[in-house]
Amino acid sequence: MNHKLLIWMDINKTIVVKDKASGKDTLKGLNSLLSECVWGNFDTTKPLAERNENDWQVITNDPAVFAPIHSNTAKRSEPVTFGNFLEEYTKVPKSTQKALKTEFTSTHGIGRIFAKHYENLVEQITLPASKLTSEPLPSYFADGFYQIVPSFFLLITFLVLKRIDFRLIFRTFGRDGASVIDEFNAFCEERHPFFKPPQKLDGTDPTYPIDLRLNLPH
Repeated sequence: MNHKLLIWMDINKTIVVKDKASGKDTLKGLNSLLSECVWGNFDTTKPLAERNENDWQVITNDPAVFAPIHSNTAKRSEPVTFGNFLEEYTKVPKSTQKALKTEFTSTHGIGRIFAKHYENLVEQITLPASKLTSEPLPSYFADGFYQIVPSFFLLITFLVLKRIDFRLIFRTFGRDGASVIDEFNAFCEERHPFFKPPQKLDGTDPTYPIDLRLNLPH
């Protein structure tokens, strides 16, 4: 029995860093993402209503998806990311939470020790000057950064080359759906200015007759 691989992709904070709906540009988005993958703990004996951002103490030197193995005590919590600490273990107002996360690695930010990781991410997501052409780019590149992160195109390329039967779903609560689909379709049609598929993915190549393009408003 053959099974298709279903890839359910959240757009925001998964393949796109910026978030128009919440007012986060790329740089703010990178800071917010880092705040959600660095780990610390806090004093559990302090009342919830009295806790603030300064009660979170970092316990790792590098970002990580999974919590580190760390011995907790009767007074210290299990490892928790800074973002999760703000959202689940404090009464800090949402507006303040947003500011703390989007300025996480700034000189006055709680996560300033992670500034080198932030700078590396900025470098990785900056459009390559060597590949910029004199032709105007789509508006979603206007800020000088990739819209869809490069690793996504590497994933699609891998699946196509391995002839893995997959289906792709984009999911968003924001307003990025149209521009993401436009960029992905450009990739499928070999029109993308920075990434080329291993072959056309619009159904016109007889060796890969699957049309991967997405169409709105469906």
